[in-house]
Amino acid sequence: MFQLNFISFIILFINIINVYSNYNNKNVSKKNFRTAICAIAKMENDYINDWCRYHFNLGFDDIYIYDNNDENYEPVENRIDKDIISQVHIIKVPGKRKDFQRNSYNSFIKENYLKYDWCAFIDLDEFFVLKKWNNIKDFLLQEIFQNAEEIKFEWHLYGDNDEIKQDTTIPIYKRITKEVFPEYRGGHLSKPIIKGKKKFYFGSHHYARNIDKTYCTEVNIYGEYLNKTGRFVDKRYEDAYIAHYMTKTLDEFINQKFKRIEHNYDNPTNLMSQEDPFKRFQYFFNINQQTPEKLKYIKEKLNVDFIELEDGEYKMYEPGIKYWHGKPNAGDYFAIYLANKLKINERSSLAIMGNILSVNLIKDTKYFWGCSSTNGKDPLIKDVNRYYAVGGNKTLNILRKFGDISNIVICNPALLASFLYKPTVHKKYKICILSHWQDYELLKDYASNEINIIHMQTTDIELILDKINECQFSISTSLHGLVFSHSYGIKSIKLNLNDRKNKAAFKYEDYYSSINKKFKQINSEELNMIINSDEKLQQLKESISIPSSLEIVKKQLEYLGASPVQIIFSNMENIICTFIENNTIIEPEKIDEWITYHIKAGFSDIFIFNSNESLKNIERNFDEQIKDKVHLFNVITRRYIQNELVSYFYRYLNRYFESVTFVDINKYINFKYTLNY
Repeated sequence: MFQLNFISFIILFINIINVYSNYNNKNVSKKNFRTAICAIAKMENDYINDWCRYHFNLGFDDIYIYDNNDENYEPVENRIDKDIISQVHIIKVPGKRKDFQRNSYNSFIKENYLKYDWCAFIDLDEFFVLKKWNNIKDFLLQEIFQNAEEIKFEWHLYGDNDEIKQDTTIPIYKRITKEVFPEYRGGHLSKPIIKGKKKFYFGSHHYARNIDKTYCTEVNIYGEYLNKTGRFVDKRYEDAYIAHYMTKTLDEFINQKFKRIEHNYDNPTNLMSQEDPFKRFQYFFNINQQTPEKLKYIKEKLNVDFIELEDGEYKMYEPGIKYWHGKPNAGDYFAIYLANKLKINERSSLAIMGNILSVNLIKDTKYFWGCSSTNGKDPLIKDVNRYYAVGGNKTLNILRKFGDISNIVICNPALLASFLYKPTVHKKYKICILSHWQDYELLKDYASNEINIIHMQTTDIELILDKINECQFSISTSLHGLVFSHSYGIKSIKLNLNDRKNKAAFKYEDYYSSINKKFKQINSEELNMIINSDEKLQQLKESISIPSSLEIVKKQLEYLGASPVQIIFSNMENIICTFIENNTIIEPEKIDEWITYHIKAGFSDIFIFNSNESLKNIERNFDEQIKDKVHLFNVITRRYIQNELVSYFYRYLNRYFESVTFVDINKYINFKYTLNY
């Protein structure tokens, strides 16, 4: 009996010692357990003190802030309370720096990885939230993290709380309480806490890797292993997460994002030159609800040009000339060329050309002036009042179901090429093959002394137009290459390579419907026959019908007359218009003299309609100082066309001028005797 009692006593004593030892070791380990946060700061002074105090109260020992404020900006340390400033380590790194955040994280690890057991990497608009733990150390000391190297915390996102302004003396985590996308079940972005005493490498600010860039041991907040999830975690977590206050209220967003522009909200030119404010507000409204009240507030505070008052409602449009720019492509880049030649403001919200009406890049565009449907699909923008020209009848018929289309002009803008640029090259090739950017490798071997392969993958528009004009006939896998050819009176036909299913047929049919011509194409086998037989080539040419130069000029006048924005014609007042017949004999110098005289006589602009083949390049002789005031249209024909052109000219361009005088090229007019037409 005594022996049993003694043994029981020994066992009890050992258990007491173990309990005490475990309790003591736990307290010692917690006492020596060190945690830190590494963050970057850029114009976060208004929030930095609340953020630091919040995380110190959560149990973090130290905070390292890489301060990216400009040197003339208020030092962040001025905003941090004296009782906590000793725990905040500020590293000054002013000015723009490439990969600043990632490099700051890696610099912190290099210098401090031995000092801490765990290190968090978050921003100053992110706050750790722990629902089931008193502090960060209780959370991190759990046995489930014993083998973990990186713990990923899911982002919970917060926006503007549906408010424009708030009392900013109240900490953000107390006043912004409405989460955005709380039911979202897609990819869940995260930020990490990583284990200390070991070097890691940040390739992204969302996660760390081993120094050799292999994956470290990643777990979620419950210690469950995550299999190479990168920036994401596997699901939504409620017990512990990072509250990410992405935008704050609209007033705070404006103050923070635009404060550095000389503190001057009254200078929109300065604002536009140093920021891309539309992109910033597009980001804001991707997260928060767009309301007329918010748009009005932006307009009043910043006086930006992309928010307009229409019918009593504020609307936001993305500034800029819109075109497809996935690859360098002369056809689509012609939109920029046209805008530059017509002196269109580069901040006009305008889509000029391309089959892009169902493409996301135009979703915030105000005006459409020559675009076409994407493969016959309905457009993203269904307000027909924003359409001034489309590329073909098929596109127009699609728009018909959304409203009145009677004022929409039909013209592919590439037909303007011959008005905007007059090549001086001579014919060198029997055929040119215009290659869409994705077809060049299939076509380049056709090049010879008689055949030129023109690669459309360039933004040098005039180079392409010169090359087209060196050819007698063109074959094209590029729609715009074909239309450029038509603009200069060069017969052209579409090439369908490898007899592949022609997914692009709609855009060709759409264009041909606009010129009232039958759409035809050839395949690779027919191409080889044409190349090897002059007879087959001649038969093909004879079977092709293209618009006459008169039809082209009519299209050009229609298109120019439908511009939704100011163009080079918009500031005309009193103009003079003349015709050069095909049999007119006149020296180019005399034309230049005639132009100079009438500009000096007080005419604001001069229009010349030329039917003489030998004078189609007279524009190159014009004085540079008056070139923008002279507008040359080549109508190479033997027909008498003056009456027809006068009618078209006045019908489509009368919006641009106060009066017009029509006169022969060999007559001189005194401006004071001109009459309104």
